[in-house]
Order: sequence, then C-alpha cells, then structure tokens
Amino acid sequence: MKNKQYLSIWLVSLFLIAGCSQLSDSVRVTTAFWQAFNENDKQGLEAVLKAPKDAEFLVKGKSTHFDYEVLGEVAEGVEVKFSRFCYPDVIASTILVDVAGEKKVDFMATFRAQMAAMKGVSTTKKYCYDFNDVTLTGKLNGQAWSFVKTNIREINWGNKITQSVKVYAENCDVEAGGACTLPALNISNLKLDGEGGNFSNIENLSIYVYPSFNNIVSSGSYRITKLDDGRKKIELSFEKDRDNYLSGHFILTDM
Repeated sequence: MKNKQYLSIWLVSLFLIAGCSQLSDSVRVTTAFWQAFNENDKQGLEAVLKAPKDAEFLVKGKSTHFDYEVLGEVAEGVEVKFSRFCYPDVIASTILVDVAGEKKVDFMATFRAQMAAMKGVSTTKKYCYDFNDVTLTGKLNGQAWSFVKTNIREINWGNKITQSVKVYAENCDVEAGGACTLPALNISNLKLDGEGGNFSNIENLSIYVYPSFNNIVSSGSYRITKLDDGRKKIELSFEKDRDNYLSGHFILTDM
C-alpha cells in the first residue's frame, strides 16, 4: 500500500512540475516579441503582433539597445523589466489582446505603457559615455570617419525658423547634389545652446548615408563648452554598433 501511495505522490509531483515548466501563451508571446524586437526579426514580429504591419516600423525604428527580463502575467498582459546602460531598471507591461483565439501584442498600447513607466526617469550620470580628447573620429556605416567641417543653414517653416547642423568628414560642396558621398551627422536635435548631456528619443542625432538613409542614434553623450572667442567646442561619444561609433570633439564656429 505504501508503495502505491508513494507512486501516486510521485506522479502528482511530476505532473505539477511539468505543468509549471510550460510557459503560458501570454509569457511565450511576450518573450517571442522582445526577442524578435532585439534581433530586428521582421517575420518574428509579424507572427506575434496584433497589427503585423507594425513590424516594418519596429525594425526600421529601433535605436536603443536594452536587456529585458520577462517577469510574469498581470491583468493587462505580462510585466517585463528593462535594463539600459546608465539608467535605472524600469518595469512596464507588454499589452496583449486576443485575435482569433490567439494572444497578440498590441504595440501601440505597449508603447504607451513603456512611455508612462519611463516618464521622469533620468540617467545615473550627466555624461554616460566618455569623450576621447581627439578630433571626432570613428566609423560610420562601416567606413572610417574623421571630422572635416560643419555646415549650418536656416530653415524657414513659415511660423518659425530652425537651424540644420550637419557634420562632414569630407571637404565637399554641400549645396551640390551628390557631391558629398561619405556618411554625415545631423546634430540638429541636440540642444547646442546648453551644456549637453545624454542622448534620448528627443535629443539625438542621425547618421545620413547617401543618398537618402537616416540612421537615428538615441544612446550616447554630448558636451558643449563655450570658448572665450565665442565659438563652441562640441564633444560627442556614442557606439551604436561595430559599424557606427564616434568619440572626440570639433569646433562649431557659425552659431
């Protein structure tokens, strides 16, 4: 009799362990979504998104690297902890909905939940990235790159005038179409009238690759130093990937 009891207890325990080891649909879909997002896997994203067309935007728009840990189910979906260099950890929900009997990620609702969780979160350092004390140098689009000149032009939008600030690694005619062929930086979104700080989704720069591709960089640091003669020393430092990284400084004379 005792052997039968032990066998029954063993079978029940095995069943419970097996049941607990299987991921729920919600956790499985959430894990697949963030894995595909981090890997820029368009097909993987299409398979788990409520609106598969959002995959195209996500693959093109990803600009910030982060680590994630899927925590567990909550009423609206699954909680995920996000960790980024130089930022405190943030927990936000990945919002799931039922589509034809299957769990899918509602990207727009998930995006809003992330923005709400990250609102007011500041970096742990004023300048997260170190600046090399050299002329701005590195790689852009896999090509060796070193600062040569800047170009500033005003853009009249009718109700306001803004400045476009671009940084070049060649002494080309910026007004002649096709004359500048090396990748260039557009730093117009940085606050060049302050002291600088860290890049964000608002304060960022873009890598322009001829003839029309813009690669947004939202992780990095910049520092502004006003010189005695009125010019500004601009220091930049970022590493998006092994083909796109710069660190160093240049002098901005036209602002």
